Parts: sequence; C-alpha cells; structure tokens
Amino acid sequence: MRREKVVKAVAILMSVCMVTPATVFSNVTTKADVNGNVTATDKKDELKIEGDYFRQYMSVLLDQGKLKNDNNTIEMTKDEKSKSVIFSGTKENLLENQIVLDKTLNFNGSKIDRISLDAMSEKGTTVTLGIYVDGASEPIAKTVLNRQKKKNDWRNLKNISIDISSLNLIGEHTVQLKVLDASADNVKFDISSIEFVESTVPTIYFNIDESEGTIAEMNGSSDHSAECYGSMTMTVPDNYTCEYTGKKAKGGTYQLEYIRGRGNSTWSVDKKPYKIKLDKKADLLGMGKNKHWVLLANYYDNSLLRNKITYWLGSQLNMPFTPKSEPVDVVMNGEYYGSYFLCEHVRVGKTRVNIDDLEANEDAMHETQEPFITGGYLLSLEPYGNEEKKSFKTKKSNTFLIESPSFEDYYNETQYNYIKNYVQSVEDAIYGKNFKNEKGVSYSDLMDVASTVYYYLIQEFSMNGDGYVSTSTYLYKPRNGKLFWGPLWDFDYVAWGSTEYDDFSTTGWTENSNMWLEKLFEDESFSKKVVDSWPELKAAVEELIKDGGQLDKYKEKVKQSALYNFEKWGISPINYNEGDSAVNLTYDQEVERLRSWIKERLNWVDKNIKTLSPTPCTVKYVANGKTIYTGKEYIGKKLSNVPTVPKKKGYEFAGWTTKYHLTYDEYIILHPDLSTDDLDDETKAELEDIKKKGYDYEGDFDTYDAVPKSITLTAKYIPENEVVKAKKIYLNKTKVNISTDIGVATLIATVAPFDTTFSNLKWSSSDENVVTVDDGMLNVVAPGDAVVTVSTDNGVKATCKVHVCNQQETRDLDYESYLLDDNEITMNVGEYRQLNITSTPDNAIYSEFPSFIGIDESIAEVGAGGVIHAVAEGKTAVVMVKDGDVSTCIINVVDKSKNVVKKGSLYNVKGNIYKVISTGKKNTVTFTGVKNKKVKSVKVPGTVKISNKTFKVTAIENKAFANLTNVKKITIGKNVAKLTKTMFAKNKKLKKIVLKARKTKIAKGTFSKKVKVVKPKKTVKKTSHSRKKTTKKKTDKKKTKNNE
Repeated sequence: MRREKVVKAVAILMSVCMVTPATVFSNVTTKADVNGNVTATDKKDELKIEGDYFRQYMSVLLDQGKLKNDNNTIEMTKDEKSKSVIFSGTKENLLENQIVLDKTLNFNGSKIDRISLDAMSEKGTTVTLGIYVDGASEPIAKTVLNRQKKKNDWRNLKNISIDISSLNLIGEHTVQLKVLDASADNVKFDISSIEFVESTVPTIYFNIDESEGTIAEMNGSSDHSAECYGSMTMTVPDNYTCEYTGKKAKGGTYQLEYIRGRGNSTWSVDKKPYKIKLDKKADLLGMGKNKHWVLLANYYDNSLLRNKITYWLGSQLNMPFTPKSEPVDVVMNGEYYGSYFLCEHVRVGKTRVNIDDLEANEDAMHETQEPFITGGYLLSLEPYGNEEKKSFKTKKSNTFLIESPSFEDYYNETQYNYIKNYVQSVEDAIYGKNFKNEKGVSYSDLMDVASTVYYYLIQEFSMNGDGYVSTSTYLYKPRNGKLFWGPLWDFDYVAWGSTEYDDFSTTGWTENSNMWLEKLFEDESFSKKVVDSWPELKAAVEELIKDGGQLDKYKEKVKQSALYNFEKWGISPINYNEGDSAVNLTYDQEVERLRSWIKERLNWVDKNIKTLSPTPCTVKYVANGKTIYTGKEYIGKKLSNVPTVPKKKGYEFAGWTTKYHLTYDEYIILHPDLSTDDLDDETKAELEDIKKKGYDYEGDFDTYDAVPKSITLTAKYIPENEVVKAKKIYLNKTKVNISTDIGVATLIATVAPFDTTFSNLKWSSSDENVVTVDDGMLNVVAPGDAVVTVSTDNGVKATCKVHVCNQQETRDLDYESYLLDDNEITMNVGEYRQLNITSTPDNAIYSEFPSFIGIDESIAEVGAGGVIHAVAEGKTAVVMVKDGDVSTCIINVVDKSKNVVKKGSLYNVKGNIYKVISTGKKNTVTFTGVKNKKVKSVKVPGTVKISNKTFKVTAIENKAFANLTNVKKITIGKNVAKLTKTMFAKNKKLKKIVLKARKTKIAKGTFSKKVKVVKPKKTVKKTSHSRKKTTKKKTDKKKTKNNE
C-alpha cells in the first residue's frame, strides 16, 4: 500500500511538473465567493473592459467584415502566426487611401488618455501612420511604426502608446488609419490591435535618451547599476483628487537625474519595478516634495492593492513615516509598461523618514560627539550581501544594514560604532536578566515598545513571509531617541495570501518566534501590550473590508488600470489547496479572494489573540530517581534552561521522556491552527474525541518541543553497547558558489547509519564575515571564501568549501542544474551510498538541490541528500525531481552475507548435507547425511561447490548413512580418508560400496560379507623404453595409413 501511494505521488508530481504554463492556465476559469471558495465557472469569465475602451483586434474585424479600405486598393491579409493583419500596397495607394474600422466606438465613460497600438513595419521600411476620428482631415495622433527584426517574422509586435489626453476625446466616434509617409515604393506593415485607453489614473510618460544608456541595458542589469536618463511627463485625469491632500492633482514634466531598476526577487520577472531620482525636488500627486520615488510593479499581487492596504492600516494606527502611494500607468519611450504604484522611497528626509540627517552636510558626516551622533539612523534587517553599504551583526546573529548614513565615499567609524553598540545594548537587554542589560537598563528604555507592537501586529496579521528576514524590514533611531520599528514596506509578494490560498493559510502565528520577538513575548508586559493593542488593528481591518470600505474604494480607483495591466501581463497564477493545480481569477474575484482571506484571518486572530500571552509553568528534571533541577518555562515555548545531565556508569544519556494529560482547551493552545472550522473530517473526529477524553501523551520529549504544561522530564539512559554511533556524514555538496543576489543556500547533511542514536549536528563557518551557517542554512555576509564544517557528538565531520560571488562573478556565472549520473546501481544489504549527482557547469552558482523519492523503502531508503541505504534484497528505484525534470535510478540490493561460508555451517548440495570443517586455503567439509531418507543410491563426491567455492569432502560423519533402510549403493569420493562401522549402521539392503581412492582405509567389521567393495585398479607405471615402443608403433601405423 505504501509503495502504491509513493508511486502515485511520483506520477502526480511528474504530471504536474511536466505541464507547461500555457496548459495550466489558459483554460482554467474560476470564481471566488466572499467566503473565499474558488470554483469553476460555467462560462469563460474574461477580464472585461467595459464600453469600447478595450482592444480592437484587426483580425477579428477583418473576419467580421468591419475592416475596410478606400477603393480596395490596400491588400489586407490575416497572419495566422501573429494573429494580426498585414497591410500591403504601393506607397502611392497607401498615401491616398484610408483603412477604415467600419463600426462606431462608444467612449461613454472618462476621456481617452492614450492610444495603444500594436504594430510593426517590414524590415528596412519606415512607415509613419496617422490615426483619425470621424473622417477628419487631420490625424489626432501619428507615429512611426517599429520595424521588423527579422524578415517576414511578424511576431512580437511592439506596443506604441500615444498621449492624446489633451484632446478630451469622449463620446461616439469612428476611426480611420492612414499611412502618412513610407521609405519604400512597395510598403508592408502589420497591425494586431488598436486600443483607446480610458483615463482613470495618472499616467507617467518617460522620455528616455537612449544615446546615454538603453532601456534594454537597464532592464538587463541584475545589480541595478545601469541607469537611464531623460525626463518624465505626468498627465492627470480630470477631477483626479490626491488621497493625502484632498486637492485636485496636477501633472507636469520633470527632469530625471536617473531611473534604474530596484528590488530582488521581483526584479527577475518581466514586469519590473523602478527607482526614480528627479533632478529637483517635486511634490508628486500631493505626497510631498522629494527627489526620490519608486514605482512598485506588484507583479505577484493580482489585486495590486496589498501594499496599498498595508500602508493604509499603518496610517490608521498612526505609525510614523508610513509610505504614501498613488496608482499610475507607466509608458516608457512610447511603450506601455503596465499599472504601477508611485510610492515614496524609504529614506531619511523631511517628507520621508523625518529624523536628523547625518549626511546633511560635511560637518554632519564627520561629527564624532554625542548627542549629535545619537541620530538619525535608518537600518534594515538581514542584507542580501550585495549591498555596498555598511552592516553589522549582533551576538545573536542578527545582521543590520545601515541604510543611512550610507557612508558613501566616506566612513565615520565613531558613528558606525555608536549605532552598532546601541543596537547590541537593546539586544542584551532583551536577553538579559529581568529584561535588562549588564548596565541595568531595560529594553523598554532603549526601544520604543509601541512601534514594536504595532509593527509586529501588521506583520503577523498579514503573515508576511519577508517580515524580519529581509531588507524590507526597517528600523530607525532619531537623535536623543529610542530605536523604533518601521516604516512598513514590501507586502505584495509573500503577504496577505498573495501567491497561495489553501485551507490553512490564514491560521497560526508566523512571526512571534522571529528575531528578538520570541524572547520579548516572555516579558508579560510586552505580550500584554500586544494583546491590548489588537482591538485597534481589528477595528481598522473591519473598516477596510466592509462593503463600501477602503478596500472597495481602492478597487474602484484602480480597477480600469488593473484591467489594462492584465491585458498586457496576464494574471499571475495562484496555488489553491495542496495538490490542486494553480488557478487564475478575474480582477473582481481576486479582490474578493483578498477580502475573504482577511476575513478568515481576522476571525482566527480574534479567537486566538490571548494565546500570544505566554502562561508560565514549571518543568522538573529527574535523573537516576532524583530531582536535579526545577525551572520556570512558558507554555507553548521551547525549553530555555536545560540542566547538565549526570553521568551513569555503563550507560549513555539518550534524551528526556515525559507523560502528561491535556484537556481540549490546553491542546488547542498548543495547536492554534486547529481552532478553525475549515478542517477535514478525520481531524474533526480526532478533535471531538479529545473534547470527550482529553489528550494523553507518553514518550520522548525533545528540547525544541513546545512545553505543554507543568511537566516532569525524566532522563533516559541506554546501555553503551546499544548505542548506534554515527559513522559518516554525507553532505549534498562539498563545494558551493553562492550569489549575493540570492544570499542563501542550503546544505543537507545525512548521518549514517540512519538510525544513529545521537544525530545532533553542530555547524560552523571558518569565516563568519563571509558566510554564517544555521542548521545547514548558509547566509551570505560578503564576497569571499570560507569552509563550513558539520560534526556529530562523536567527532564525525564533513566540510564544504563556500565561495560567495561578487557582482561581476554573479553576472558571468550561470545557475547550476543537476544531472543524475547513476542509471542503475547494485548495493549490498546494510550498505550506504550517495548517488552520483553532477551540477553543471562546474563553477555554477547554487540553485536549490533536487528532492528524492524512494519507490519501495522496504528495499532501499533514501535520505534528503540523495543517500541510499540498502535495507533488504530486491529491486526498486529512486526518483530525483528538480524543476520539473524527473530522473530515475534503479537500485538492486543483494545480500552478500548469504555467500559467506562460515565454519560449522550446514549446506544442502544436491540433496547431500555437508558441514564446513575449514575455510580459506584448505576449504574442507564433512558429509553428514542426505535429506531424502528413502534414497536407494548415495554418491559422496570428492569435491563440492558451496557459494561458488570448491570444498574437498574429506570425511564422513558417524551415522551419516544410518537408517537409510532402502540404500543399496554408496559411492565414496577420493578425498575421504577413512570409513567406520558406525557410519553405516542399519543399512540392511546395502550391496555395493564404490571407492574412488585406494588409499581410503576401511575399519575392520565396517561392512558385512554380502557387501561388495569396489576399489579402483592399480595403475602400472610404464618405463621409458615401453613408451618409446608405443610411440613408434603409432607412428608406423600413421605412415601405413597415409601410404594407403
């Protein structure tokens, strides 16, 4: 049964991995109700843009007979590959005649902001196209079409967006197209679609001077070093009101100091985020004057609103310096890029993080005296390692990046040491006795508790996967002030259920064990502050998601812009429930999915918020029947003060055991994810049983287990001779290159034997200024080389050489792929072997290691690092899975111990039973009898083969033939030296003994007179003379024959 399940799982995995994105998403149509239930719709539910503001596809118009031209002088042909229409004709005909969309377009909403045209002219030909409405003599817009890159290849038509917002085009209109100029006498060009885009949000038009750096170079720069220069013009819809001032927004044209890429994981997708710096400060859309701005792409967020609602919640909680943002459409050098949010950049400044600026001037940069250097500092957490700014690490291995002062082109060691030591003093106080550091200063005197609480609540409620583990986590310290948490940043990718939606994605606490928080929650005053502050966030969330609330307001504001965005980029797929295929939703459905996620999360947090306040309990430790220590712990937390265990002669300590009973309420406190109605039937039944009977546990208790209540832990000892010691550590890698862009890699250590009694591993890095290691997780600090070592308690070690790549190496090197070199291997029972897995190319950058599935682990087990343990004879397979690729290795397990012949062992060879007397050079056996007692004839050979080895049969055991009442003939091999009477007792029918050797001695009275003993004849040695005569006779006979 287990094998069938594994095979089925592999089959499912392979089928899922092998499916192309187009197959997965193109035909899946779904809907989401307010409860978050996602179901298939009966009819395809498209991203519908209302009115005639959507794309007019030329091929569709041609099929409908609604695409015409004057006098039919222009040839119009559908191109099946590009799903567009190719227009061709002489230059003269094209200049004199129009292409007519034979339909009336109704623009009955807002005015038209821009015309979007997907078109291309033939390679080598320049075509200028004019766009007309209502048969006017002058075009409302004209553009030079992009040219083909490859002759006759009309795919990959490039978008052209033309600003016509100043024309106030609205109402019903007809549309005509006309060639205004062409560089060839015979002209051919292609148009896929034309779209009249409704003006609902501001549009930013970038005018990039590509002579100073191309857009392609900027978009291809992994480290964001490539910049573009030029200007940007912002157009604003009529009566568009700024959210933060309540006033009508204004557009304008602004010179760029630069625009470049930004972001880490979000930079790898097609729709890219950007950082903007203006040459002068400007107040854009009422968000305050500043040079520095960012364009958030929100690629993974199909609502486009997750960042926006997070910042709104922050403002409702009066969290200082929460970023402001406004939706915009972006067009760069005439190409539409999508729907973005123009947002404040997190940095020190009067309209940003408004604290004292230590980079304000030369004097500030070089100041070394307090109180001046006590602020301001802007910090972020856990840098990726590719940043050029300074960082520092605390005693608890928390790494902080100093965002400001940046120490760019200068360095102030006094300021650097001040903020480093200040943060360390905060950490020391958090972990100190009574939550005070060695100077007796409480963490609450050094760190603002209110900002810490609100920041945590937002991170926890949104279940932000980037919270506290990336540079999106900010802190700041004003002059003469405490350390504050904030501003909020980056909630579009792994927060608010953005990229997945399953039954358990809204339950549980995800952030309360991060960084300093696990220790902070042990302070009852801190945890009480968190619980007491929850109603404030709850009220804001309820205001957010109510009908007509802030979520609905933002949705209506952004919707039309979002629909145009998804026309270009498509909706990102999400995962719904484990094992199901990914699905994609319409925009309305996605917003309802977000609302549903928030509702479910709100209900769960509200029910369980009090469980964040830890309940103290006691843990008593007993060893050898005596209490050795009793300490204070907290329910739901892991042990913090474990005593040293006394030794016991002849035994080794093997961990702790315990026994306890939990009521239903106590059980739920430990398993808050089960306090939801959305459970499967089996889990519900188990919980019902616990409600009636409670929960009983008796067994091992690991030091990292959550303390369930006040309990007694009893030391477990095992005899030394029963201890299974580690013999070897297999690492999945012995060398690894890590990109600073990714910043992490995972080493997998497999201890053999698999059933090692003590398999605790210790990890260390030879240079923590290059890379740190925590339970196999490598974290980049800076480019360089180091050796990571892993060891067991009994001294078994393994090492891996780690190279952290600099930016140039990261650009030059490829990311590795993996090949399974073993197609089939043979192993002996009990053997361990690591599969031969080659990463290519040899010096590639780390990518995630493959996973492995054992088809039948009763024959061969497989560890996470590709280590195989042969369990029993048989044939099975191990499957390696990586990025959709599946490789298989056949495992043949043999038992060589069956072929080892041991002294004293009995073997049945062709019905005869032999006992091994000696092995090695002599290899002798004794004949002990036969299996079939009714045989009439027995033959004892001179030699016998056992396990492919030849043994001499040199003796016959007493009574070997006894009671063989039917035997008549016995043949004795040439190596048997002696026969005695006791060997042949009661052989009444025995008539003949055949001896193969004359030297075999027969004891007196062994056989009766009626038994005939046949011995081999004597061999007469021939003299040399007789041999010569014989040879001569043969020769003579041969001659005679030849003569005949």
